[in-house]
This record gives sequence, C-alpha cells and structure tokens, in this order.
Amino acid sequence: MVDNFELLKPFMTFEDNSKFYFLQVIKRRKDNPELTGNNKVISNYQIYSLEDYHKYYLYAVRECQLNNARAYLRLNVRDDKKIALECLRRTANLIADGNHKSVKNTYDTICGKHHSDKNKKWIVDFDDEWMAEKDDRVQDIIKAGGKIYAEIPTKSGCHIISSPFNLNKFKWMIDIHKDNPTILYIP
Repeated sequence: MVDNFELLKPFMTFEDNSKFYFLQVIKRRKDNPELTGNNKVISNYQIYSLEDYHKYYLYAVRECQLNNARAYLRLNVRDDKKIALECLRRTANLIADGNHKSVKNTYDTICGKHHSDKNKKWIVDFDDEWMAEKDDRVQDIIKAGGKIYAEIPTKSGCHIISSPFNLNKFKWMIDIHKDNPTILYIP
C-alpha cells in the first residue's frame, strides 16, 4: 500500500476560489490484466479547498479498494475559467469535425492537460532500476537549477517533486514529467 495523503497536503494552497487541483482514480492494465485498454478512469475530482481534499481522498481510497485502482493527484493548479474556455474551444472543434461522441469527455481531458500554476512542479520518476543512482541524479537536478521539494513513494520507486530545471544540463535517461500526476494512494 502507498498512501501519500499527508506528504502531498503541503503542496496544496487555496488562495483563489477559481483554482483547483485535479484528482483521478484510474484502473491500470498493469494491475488489472483483463482491461482491454491501458487504463480506465474510474472518477475525477476537482479540489477547491482543504475540506475537498479530505473528502475526495476518502472517496478515492474507497474507489481504489473496490476497483483495484490508483489515485493520482496533479500538483500544478488548474484555473476553472481557463479550463472552461479551452473546453468550449475543444467542444466546437469536435462538433465541427463530426466527433460528437468525444464531447462528453472534454472537461476531464482538458483538466488533465492544462495547468495554470505560476510555481510549476515537475515530477522526476525513479523506478527500481534507477533507485541506486537517485541521490546522484538529485544532485544533478540541483546543479541544473532545480529545487527539490519532496520525495513521494510510488509502488516501484519514487517521484521527486522539483521546480523546473535546465534539461540541457540534465543528461540522464530518467522520465521527467512537466505536468503529470503523482501517486496519492495505491491499495
């Protein structure tokens, strides 16, 4: 089991009621070989307050346990006005292209792709194969201008949460995600 509820709480600030964090419960083929696709989204939550974080965390844990799924949290904040405008643009394009069935997924798709965070957080993914070199690579991130915020445990390693850094000065073959979610909960 991985439970990062307390570790992720300090990343959440709620200074503007039009900003939210995006939480998803996802069932993955890696954990569920019977899935026909790579993953299946069970639910999505918009977190506008610390109370929402507590409430939706409890919902997500239950859904994860019932569905053998994982809960993921995007640490870069979303802006509901920007999301709404992008949804309008994407919906119009989908309709114009005759792709009417995809309209129903527009909002959640846009939430997953568009952040509005001034203080961007990147995720450097260390799986088991890279864990022995993690401390050296973290030093390389710092030398490349990044600031390390936290180490978040995952099922097969960890996510290092950092500020953006100069990728040209970082030469290692490790996954760096500029706006991906990190693990909140795995049963």
